[in-house]
Amino acid sequence: MQKKIVIAVDDTIYSKNSIKYVVKISDVIPDSLYNLFNVQASISHFLLDEAKKNMKVQNELSKIIKRNESASHALLGKYKDIMINMGIDSNRIDIATQPKLQCVAKDILDFGHKLPYDAIVVGRRGFSRLQKTFMGSVTSNILEHCTAVPVWLIDGTITSLKILVALDGSVSSMRAIDHLALMIGESKTADITLFSVIPKIKIMGAKNSDRHNDDIDKIISESSRQNIEYIFLNAKTLLEKAGLKKNQIHFKTTSRFLSPGKAIIDESEKGNYGTVVVGRSGISKSFFTGSVSRYVINHISNRALWIVS
Repeated sequence: MQKKIVIAVDDTIYSKNSIKYVVKISDVIPDSLYNLFNVQASISHFLLDEAKKNMKVQNELSKIIKRNESASHALLGKYKDIMINMGIDSNRIDIATQPKLQCVAKDILDFGHKLPYDAIVVGRRGFSRLQKTFMGSVTSNILEHCTAVPVWLIDGTITSLKILVALDGSVSSMRAIDHLALMIGESKTADITLFSVIPKIKIMGAKNSDRHNDDIDKIISESSRQNIEYIFLNAKTLLEKAGLKKNQIHFKTTSRFLSPGKAIIDESEKGNYGTVVVGRSGISKSFFTGSVSRYVINHISNRALWIVS
């Protein structure tokens, strides 16, 4: 089954990092089609308004629009050449450009929903400082508002093909498994680790209550372990049905007082995982802001983060 991936780019090192990651991860994502997408440079509303009243300004505006379109095509052509030189067949790469219609983030989201695509790829800081100043972080806006298509956030240079999947039993985390199965189910080389955090509790009270607290902690831990085993089994079954072999799927848990987000970051660094997959919201049903996924977004470095709603 062909996978369709849109890569939102501009002329920055962050977009180049996204391109390199997509090509690298293609080793474990068979049969993918790519669309390089660029929103053209902004044109001031003042100039647009003046062009309606003044023919001379209208002529100058037409020249600016043509220059912007030409620059965008040149940029997209450069990135396409990079992908081809790195081994991607040219027939698997399309390019698309358009003027800014609303805001850059909204234009990217609208484009990503058209087919729809299976993933939208963005760099953490893949847009200019000027754009950030006037409209806020484009990447942040995409992450906040994209609920229909998984977003791949690319940070830095990524070398490892190992994939870490954070599971907590929530609907969102199981959708992350579905997305992973779709993208890499036919891969013969994918290396997947299913990871879960078993919570430990801290109960405030008298010193002589330590034994009581330990008993409660053991009960909670045992219940959590049984739940995680069930979650792992379901995830493993889905991945194997998609085509992965048993030896490609690994399991790992950790017990932490610290936040699950911190545990995910620590494990991704310790295990040298190049890609981390998370659900947008966990079992607490919390909104995206302030959730585990938000913590991981803010702290992940030199890795790709797949965020699935």
